[in-house]
Amino acid sequence: MQVYGLITDGTRFLVPKKAERNNLWDGEIKVDKSVVNQAGQYACFGGRRDTGLGESTKQGIMREILEESGADILKNFAYKYDEVRPNNGQYEYGIITVSVQDFNTLNTQMTKNIASRNVRDGEMQSIDEINKNQLDQSLGVRIRTKFLTSFRNNKRQSIDWYAEIAQNVQRMNIQPLKPVNNQGWVTFKNVGILGVGGLALTYAATAYFGLNLRRSEKESLIETTGIEDYNLKNELLKANSVKQDIIKKLQTSTEEELPSVNGKGNITFIPEENHITEHGNNTEKLIAQIKSRSREENEREVIFLERKEEGNNFGMNDVRLLANIIKHNETNSEKIVIPKELKTSPIYQDAQLYNIAIENGVKVIGAEGKGLKHSKESPQYNQEREEYMAGKIQEMLDKGYNITMPVGANHIKSLEQAFSDIGNKKEINGSSKKQDIVGKFTAKVTNEGKRESGVIR
Repeated sequence: MQVYGLITDGTRFLVPKKAERNNLWDGEIKVDKSVVNQAGQYACFGGRRDTGLGESTKQGIMREILEESGADILKNFAYKYDEVRPNNGQYEYGIITVSVQDFNTLNTQMTKNIASRNVRDGEMQSIDEINKNQLDQSLGVRIRTKFLTSFRNNKRQSIDWYAEIAQNVQRMNIQPLKPVNNQGWVTFKNVGILGVGGLALTYAATAYFGLNLRRSEKESLIETTGIEDYNLKNELLKANSVKQDIIKKLQTSTEEELPSVNGKGNITFIPEENHITEHGNNTEKLIAQIKSRSREENEREVIFLERKEEGNNFGMNDVRLLANIIKHNETNSEKIVIPKELKTSPIYQDAQLYNIAIENGVKVIGAEGKGLKHSKESPQYNQEREEYMAGKIQEMLDKGYNITMPVGANHIKSLEQAFSDIGNKKEINGSSKKQDIVGKFTAKVTNEGKRESGVIR
């Protein structure tokens, strides 16, 4: 399967142009130059997906971009990723949306890397910045060159697919990426000084209710598989009929008691417009962040996931089970089959995050309630759920940990407004401001009818 990637800021695209001849392949300089496929034509970053290694479309695209341009988008840039699978089944492509600033940075970086041949494959000659409404004037347009004088016209070669991609993309409404800060995340510092019932706790507990992660991924899996009541563990057991004992041994359900650490923590909110399309991107950024810190720094970090700590279907038990299966498959020849649909699901992404986090000293905890008195149909359910999460967050703040939590992006605005009311969005210096902060936020949420009180006591 051929896979292609397009990089955009919403209105402009980075479109590479192929060299005519090249002798840099797979990181090695060859003695003789060979004619490049589609010599001298505008193209998309891409190539063949490595199905033998279980590479996904997204992974294949990001690898090809790195090999052809030297730019590591996964590690160094915030982005939104949208995947398109045409009905012809011959190719797939992804649209990678970055901020305007990162688009300009990528343009400069890629151009420099290609010119200096600081790439693994030297088949690209240059990078052009092309407006969305002009894509079909470059992609798919046949340019006769010294080494490419004739073209087949059978709709089965990449240059014809480029034309189809350009036409499809021009009809799409691509929203620009507008990060709150340089990562698209919002951080509030030294929130421990607010004490019990402070603004940060109230917001953190309320923030999950724009979109529900577990419900989103279950609905997506039901739509993908047609299985009406998708149960993760049952599907794993069905896919591994002769390895069920191994799976059961890999199931763990221990919640670690965390010691206190010195200092006051920060809370970082990661906004997600759509959990299904954005959770993986945010998970990759979190993994990169974990790897960039020292173990001593990581040991002060807690990641809250929107899952029940003791939940059996898509809760933390399933996250730990998948994490253990991934580790088992890395070190054992007798592999456990993970159903294909799970490999693109948020819970698989959380399992990968869990393994990296634990290996590097970061704690990963389920923030959802267990043993709640009220059912989901009860009007008291959401309030009880919020109070449980607030208690978990308060516990970690009291112990001095930094907290990172994915949240629905629609909640960011109300949080920013609450802070802008006191004129200090990013930091709160001194506990004397506690009553003003709590009072203003309480009035705000009461007026909007979100809850009776903005303070959880």
